[in-house]
Amino acid sequence: ENALSHAHADTLSFEIAVNARTRLIDPGVCEYKCGEWRDYFRSTASHNTIVVDRKNQSEVWNSFRVAHRAHAQIIDWGRSGNREVIAGQHSGYLGIRDPVLHQRAICNKMDGQWEITDILRCQGRTQHYYELFFHLTPCEITCHYDPDQYQAIFDDGVILTFVTEHPNGTIARILNGWISYGWKQVLEAPVISL
Repeated sequence: ENALSHAHADTLSFEIAVNARTRLIDPGVCEYKCGEWRDYFRSTASHNTIVVDRKNQSEVWNSFRVAHRAHAQIIDWGRSGNREVIAGQHSGYLGIRDPVLHQRAICNKMDGQWEITDILRCQGRTQHYYELFFHLTPCEITCHYDPDQYQAIFDDGVILTFVTEHPNGTIARILNGWISYGWKQVLEAPVISL
């Protein structure tokens, strides 16, 4: 019960490390005191996953309360040739009008490439707003278009390239986000938002 009260709305979020340093990151905790920072660090939008209709997947309130928690389920996991795949889904948006089931597959192609596929299933009775976030440790971001491509250039020379395929009408932005490496420490860091 206590672990659940500390929970974040981060179902199907993930991290990526290169050369023993996390590059695509979970932003951390910062503090437990009720308020803006606690709300930010627990929110779905502060994790590497999708937000539907600007709502958290799980209902987080007060400093240590979680209600209507998103439940995750693994739907595929295995290796085939030079590919490793894990896929899951969660129930966090099944309680909204025109319920949405979020499914995510993460594929390691074993050649330095990762493929993340998100599928959002609904009846289509309501128009939904979807936003996908990638939170990075401090780095320089460059953007190229046609196809949409972003490069995160880190201080040790590592470069992560994001090539996105998304529906027409998608708006891509680079936002200012926040990460916390320690108690009450907040550091600005870039976020790719689609």
